Amino acid sequence: MPTDLETFSFAYQSKQDTVDFDGDPDTENDYGPEYYGLVLMKVFQQAVVPPATEGEYEYIALVITPNELSLREWNADVVTVLDTAAVDSAKDTWYDVSATWSAGGTLTISRGPQGGTLAQVLSATTTLTNTSQDIGFGVGEEADYLFDDVRFYDPTATTTQSTIGRRFAYDAMGRRVSETYFEDGASHTTYFVYDGHRVIEELNGNGNVTASYVYGKYIDEVLQMQRNTDGQPGMETHYYL
Repeated sequence: MPTDLETFSFAYQSKQDTVDFDGDPDTENDYGPEYYGLVLMKVFQQAVVPPATEGEYEYIALVITPNELSLREWNADVVTVLDTAAVDSAKDTWYDVSATWSAGGTLTISRGPQGGTLAQVLSATTTLTNTSQDIGFGVGEEADYLFDDVRFYDPTATTTQSTIGRRFAYDAMGRRVSETYFEDGASHTTYFVYDGHRVIEELNGNGNVTASYVYGKYIDEVLQMQRNTDGQPGMETHYYL
């Protein structure tokens, strides 16, 4: 994935109703992490500090609930809320979101109805010192969100039409069954094969297996992953202990 992009956009849809869990008319803080839609925007792994075997992760993310958007920063176990805004994410309605980084590290989030005008809703300066950028999407175990039309804008391009885009397809159970990556007029598709809600294989556009997973007891407990990383025959095997 490109690491020098300053702007990206995506669309999201909430498939869940606004719920007032505590009976208070103010629904602020009603939603715990299990209800989050999470958009990772910057991820950085710190250096390993013995006796740990891997470094802690820092990242900044946009947290989506049916009634709120917030920018939060995770540094190991410390979570900092950078900015928050009350918004209504009506069920079954698509919204467009644009995220823009400034040279000084300020992240601005704009949102609007799909195909309509975007308005700024969040702005914050991250304290992360790294310059790496990775984009990812996730949902809590009780959350139900769809993400689509992901586009990355290259600040070095001569026109704003130079984009790198992604498109997702879902089945009736809300599982992502394919992801198509567009760049310079070419498309590359990955298909996902499931056992229940676990992805067990990834296939390329030719139907060839490019990754496989073996799980333990829990739904997200990956014990072994085999992945083709160089396009050549054969796959590398990774174990998670």
